[in-house]
Amino acid sequence: MVSSRLSLPASLVDLVAEHYQPTFDDKHGFVKKPLPWNRPLVITGQEQADALAFLPMAQDACKPAPPDPVRKWISTLGALVAGNMPVGDARAKLSAYTRLLDVPLGVVDDDDSLKRAGHRFKWFPSYAELAQFVDEEKYQLDERVRRLQLIAEGPKPALARARQRLHPSPLGSVLKRDPSAPVLQERTDDLDRSQVAAYWTARMEGKTIDEAFAVATESSGRSLENVV
Repeated sequence: MVSSRLSLPASLVDLVAEHYQPTFDDKHGFVKKPLPWNRPLVITGQEQADALAFLPMAQDACKPAPPDPVRKWISTLGALVAGNMPVGDARAKLSAYTRLLDVPLGVVDDDDSLKRAGHRFKWFPSYAELAQFVDEEKYQLDERVRRLQLIAEGPKPALARARQRLHPSPLGSVLKRDPSAPVLQERTDDLDRSQVAAYWTARMEGKTIDEAFAVATESSGRSLENVV
């Protein structure tokens, strides 16, 4: 993601970050290929609150900057890459680019954007080249907004169910269920290790969820070996 002076809260950095996979390219050798971003399966209430609080600032960063900051940003870029360009040509380009380019606030306020542009352009870029660079930067800012919106919404129920399928209880398959009976939520979240063992022992003895929970909270002396 675009790094900006408008820094993300620490709780959100990893959630919205790009992740890469090394890939071999015949022309360039090993390159980093970005992996598709998916909404996290687990999103805490604090992460939702942080995303919701930061979202308006991230949206403002996507808005077009006023002419003066754009002129300053392009002028600084020119100082980095213009080389021996005649002063008259540089001024003409600066005036035209400032008038025509829609540069987001999140770009002109980001010193790292100048570093990225400085590494890309050896000479002062044409309008088409600079417009493409700005579009790529704006895409990253828009993408940050999209990811924050999804995090602020929290995990989808379908994603939560997928997480349960990926991390099923190792004892869940032991219990026999009536297919026509409603699915009940096992009550083990608030139990410690020994209490969970007592809970599942009671469940496999045929006790109901409430009965097993009562047994677990009354006695925590059973070990995991007693469950099998």
